[in-house]
Amino acid sequence: ASIHGDEPAGALSIPILLRNIKQDSSKYANTSILILSPINPVGLAFSSRENEMGCNLNRDYHEPTQSETKRIVLEIEKFKPDIILDLHENNGENMNISIDISLTL
Repeated sequence: ASIHGDEPAGALSIPILLRNIKQDSSKYANTSILILSPINPVGLAFSSRENEMGCNLNRDYHEPTQSETKRIVLEIEKFKPDIILDLHENNGENMNISIDISLTL
């Protein structure tokens, strides 16, 4: 959460998510959860979309150059998640978002 430091809602939602999981932990008995947050701690501290090197990390995945993005790629390769949540927020504008989720369990 918080790959863009000027989008703090993702990082702020993590304690709520963890509290909800703890309250109903039986639902998650056979589930592994990996949380990487904040992805961009410097950007979060300074409310900036970029990291300390001036890079928008969300644009750095194809050929990662930044330590933060390299860590995300490494964790994804190690953990091999079935689902990834990349949490973002907008400025309150209405957005038409289409989500297609196909799972094989």
